[in-house]
Amino acid sequence: MKRPPIKFIIQIDEDRLSEVMYYWNYYDKPCDLLLRKPKTAGLAAVVLTVDSDEAADFVYRVKEKAGARLYQVDK
Repeated sequence: MKRPPIKFIIQIDEDRLSEVMYYWNYYDKPCDLLLRKPKTAGLAAVVLTVDSDEAADFVYRVKEKAGARLYQVDK
């Protein structure tokens, strides 16, 4: 189901980046992912836009299970 698009940045330890990819595949690639070089060593930054229930479920699962931090990007 479509929802208004909201842009997020997922901040996660580099060692746990594979969990983001696992859940992204598990939820059938619900959104585009953009990996960015983080400003803090040892962390990874993933930029994405949540515009569906599946994408929201994916982001929630990564936050809860992989210990990621989630930041909403202002327009």
